[in-house]
Parts: sequence; C-alpha cells; structure tokens
Amino acid sequence: MIKNLIKKKYNNFVGINAFFLVSIVWIFVIFSAWDLRQYLYLGEYIDGLLIGDYWALNNHISWISLSNKVSQGNLFPVYSFYDYIESEFRFFPYLSLWFSGFLIFFLGPSGSSLVGGIVFPVLSYIFMTLIFKNYLPWKWSISLASLGVLSFGSASFRDFLSGLIMGHGWLNLGVNNFPDIANFPFPAVSLLSFLFVFYLSIKKIHMSKRRMTLLSVFWGMQSQVHIVNAIIGVPFWIGLLVLLTFRSNRNRWGVDQTKQLLIQFFIVLLICLPAIFSIWDQIVNNEGLSLLVARSENLDPVNWFVITFYFVVPLIALVLTFWASRVDPYEIIYKFLPIWIVMSVELILVLLWSVFGIGIPTELLFNRITLFFLHIFYFIPPIYYMNRFKFNYHSGTESLLISKKIRSVLYWFFKDASLVYLPLFFLLLTAFSVSSSEKSFQYFKSDVVPAYKEFNKTMSLLSEDVSPGEVLIGPDNITNISLMYLGDYKTLWTNKLISTDNVNEVIERFALYAKIIGWDEDEFLLFMSPSNLTYSTKKLMLNSRSAVPGLGYWLTFNNKIMKDVEVGKLALRLRDVYKKMNSSKKLKEYNVKKIVVYKDSAFANMSDGRVFDEYKIIDIN
Repeated sequence: MIKNLIKKKYNNFVGINAFFLVSIVWIFVIFSAWDLRQYLYLGEYIDGLLIGDYWALNNHISWISLSNKVSQGNLFPVYSFYDYIESEFRFFPYLSLWFSGFLIFFLGPSGSSLVGGIVFPVLSYIFMTLIFKNYLPWKWSISLASLGVLSFGSASFRDFLSGLIMGHGWLNLGVNNFPDIANFPFPAVSLLSFLFVFYLSIKKIHMSKRRMTLLSVFWGMQSQVHIVNAIIGVPFWIGLLVLLTFRSNRNRWGVDQTKQLLIQFFIVLLICLPAIFSIWDQIVNNEGLSLLVARSENLDPVNWFVITFYFVVPLIALVLTFWASRVDPYEIIYKFLPIWIVMSVELILVLLWSVFGIGIPTELLFNRITLFFLHIFYFIPPIYYMNRFKFNYHSGTESLLISKKIRSVLYWFFKDASLVYLPLFFLLLTAFSVSSSEKSFQYFKSDVVPAYKEFNKTMSLLSEDVSPGEVLIGPDNITNISLMYLGDYKTLWTNKLISTDNVNEVIERFALYAKIIGWDEDEFLLFMSPSNLTYSTKKLMLNSRSAVPGLGYWLTFNNKIMKDVEVGKLALRLRDVYKKMNSSKKLKEYNVKKIVVYKDSAFANMSDGRVFDEYKIIDIN
C-alpha cells in the first residue's frame, strides 16, 4: 500500500510540467527582488509602511496592529486609546488575524511581512496556474498566472508595453511600488485562501456529499478571512452547487436535491452568522461598515473600461469563435460553468454599487481578487477554443471561406505563433518586474533609508525613560502611526475601524495634535476632511509633519460616505473644536507623558524642554 502511494506521488510529480517548476523559482526570485534585496542592503527588514500607499497603511494600522495583539494571546482584540477596552467581538477577519498573529509570534512583525510578501504570492501563483490548467495548456496557464500575480494597481503591464512602443527606455518604465499581492496580510493571505478553496471547488472529481460539505465549510469560513472573499465566494459556491446538483441528476430536480442543497446552504449560513451579526450591529450603530448600505452623491459612475475590457471583450471573442467553429453550446455552458457563475456575481456586485450604492465599493472589488485572478479568468473560454485542433467543416457557417480563414488565423496565432510571443511575453514581464524593483530599490536607498534612520531617532527620543503604555506625541505622521500599530505606547492618533473610541473624543485628540504639531486651522481641516485617499495607489507622505489630505478623516470615520451637506456640517464642527482647544488642559486630561516636536515649532518655543538636533523633547508632569 505504501509502495503504491509512493509510486502514485512520484507519477504525479513527474507529470508536472518542468517549465512550471522553473517558473515557480522565477516567480520567487522576482518577488525577492523587492523585500529580500532591501533586507540584504540594510541588514534588517523595513516593512512597507514607509514605502507604501493606502493599502500598506491600512494593513499596518488596522490588521497588523490587531495581529500583534493576537500574537500576545488576545484572540478578539480591539484598540482603545482612551478607556483601555482591549477585547470585544467586532467585524474583523478573525481567521486572517489569528493566522497573521501566529506568524508574528514566531517571526515578528517584520519577519511575517517578509514571508507574506514573498512566499504567499508564490503559493498564490501555484494555485492560480493549477486553476487555469483545468482548461488550458501549461504554457498559457503559466503565462496568465504570472501576469496575475505581477499586477500593480498603480500601473499596468500594458502601460509598460505602450511605453516601449513609444520609444522609452525599459528601465524608466517600472513602477515605484511593490506588486499589490505582496501586501501582508491583505491581499497576500486572503487571495491565497480564496484560490485554494476555488481550486478545490472546480477540480474535476466526483462531488460527493463529504466533499460538498467540506467545501461548504471552507466557503463559509471565507467570511472570517476577508469580506470580499465571502461576498464573491459564497454566491459563487451556492450557484455552482445548484447547477452541479441539477446536472448530476440528469437535468432534473427533486425533493432529495432540495434537501441536499438546503443542508449545504445552512452550513454556509451557520458559519457566516458571526460576520452577518457583526455587520448588522455596525450598520445599526453607523460604524465603518455603513458604506455597505449607504449611497453617496459622490460615488463614481460605472467603470465602463473595466466592464468593456473584462466582460464584453471575452464574450465577443467567444462569440467569434462560436461562429467560426462548430462549438457545442452546451459544452460552452457546462465546461466553463465556474467562469460564468463568478462573472455574473462580479457583474451584479458592480451594478449594485454603481446603480444603487449597496454592496462593496468597486475600487475595493477591483483591487482584490478581480485584479489578480478573475479578470484574467474570464478570458479562458475563447483562449481554450482558439487552441483546439483545426477541423474542416462542409456545412453550416463554419464551412464558409471567411470562417475557414478566421479559424486558420486564430489557430496560428494562439497555437503556432504563441511559441514565439509567449517567450517574448515572459521576457518583457521580467523586464517590467526588474525595472519596477530597481526603481523601488533606488527610492528605498535615497528616501526610505534616511527616513527610517530619522524615524528610529525620534522613536528612541520618545521612548527613553518612558514606561510602556504611556501616551506619547511624535513630531510627524509616521512616528504617531507607528505608535499605533507597534502597540508598546499610546498616542493621540486612533483608527476608528479597530477601536472603541467615541468619535467626538477622536476629533478632539486630533485637534490637540494639530495644535501641538503646529498646523493651522486650514491644515487641520485638510487632514480631517474627506479626500480621494481611500483606495489610492499613490504614495503617502507619512515621513513629514505636513497634514496628509483626508488621512484624519479616514482614521476617524473609516470609509463612511458623507453627502456634501454632511461634509459642510463636519467642517463647521472641526473649526469649532480647533478654535476652542485648550492644549494645556487636554494634555493633562489625556495623560500625555512626553512630546517630541521640531524645535522651530510654536509649541516648542513656548514650552520647557531639552533640544536634541532639530527636535525639542518636552516632558509633561
């Protein structure tokens, strides 16, 4: 028995395409060119906060902050910067937090981010390739999967190609950023989880009751991995179950099938109940998830480019193939059933948000699973048929001369010509990745390393002779954000998504910070008012004392959508709080222990303390 098992595993390994194994090493090397190269240069690892955009910021001050608490033994952590409540059940992706906390416990925050930015993308690449291999040859599966994992929200591969065509140097066309999939824990953990369960769901093996139940459990658990995973994955699984059950019973539906489906539905529902109750509670209390039901005058219209390129174009290509070749329509439906279901789910989600303002924002949808996987997955049917063997037909539209010409051209392009352009594709994709990692590395050396050294200096000044848990105020954005997510000390800054703090107190603390740091009223308003920060792929200027537009609003209200009238009322409220702020009184009320500010600031000039380089260190009695 053991001998047969070993033989089976050996045959499975041998059956794996050698190019696929080489490509795994290639993907690993490419992702190492970002994180590992920076680690070798500096001798220590700098996580992505100083380098990153909104996504990196969100991971650090939301999920890594909570994961740090999990690593210390708190399984249901929340943050409170005032009343010190530390545990509460909220709408958090607990499975992702527990997994991340487990990694942090063994590897530390930086080590877990390093693993999450290299190993997890490689694993996602493996599962994505295996999913595509269900339909396509190895060369196409590997090509499409590599394109998926090496996606950047800030710029696309097609921008790189168009730049080359325009005559620009390839080294100048890279993106000064990490691949989006390398952000830990999201989407690194959530995407890998989704792909793993999706792969198990579409494997061409008998759908036994045991397997069906296990997959229902897995899809229900996605509600505790990431909300997008559940919103896409659960409808997909229920839809797939319905159609597979109907198909397996010879296109008939009976009482047994109804019972079977209801059992699976209630399994999924039962596992999703904690998330459902938590969502409802936060909606009722007008918390950060209010965006799931709110409608704003300022919502973006339908993204017609996405709809056209990722939905319409694949369907047009499939129709062309259907017209030119004798393709069984039932084969199109059932062979690619998972594609049609998940495509329908995404399209419904896009329309629900764009037309009715409910569901999840399209920016969040397009920058998660769809960016890396689904929008490539939709092109599989036409690619599959265009790779099929050429037949000569003697009747029907397929026999027409134009049909023969179209079949011949398509077959040549996707079969014969691919032997030339797919290797060229890998060469260009490698060049795109190398140029991006090089641009990021140069930025790392010139801007990030000096900022990191300065950050270490201010953190050392702040923490000197101060007990853990004390409230501190740093001189710039990055210092106060780091005080939040490292968790050793407290700060005036907060993140409403993960905290229990009252909004009025949050606004008041930010106003106090503005007074201390030296912002005028307009700068404070800029910091606390809505902006296009949310889902932005632009780098945030966190290593400065300047007010980042909209950052305070996002930290206070998360993704809550306000109408113009509400924004106006908020502005009046902010100005009033700022003008009435009594700094001396509030510093004592919030138990601020120590302040480090630039020595040229107004607060430094009016306060006693000691000067160190460009900073003044002020102890509060």
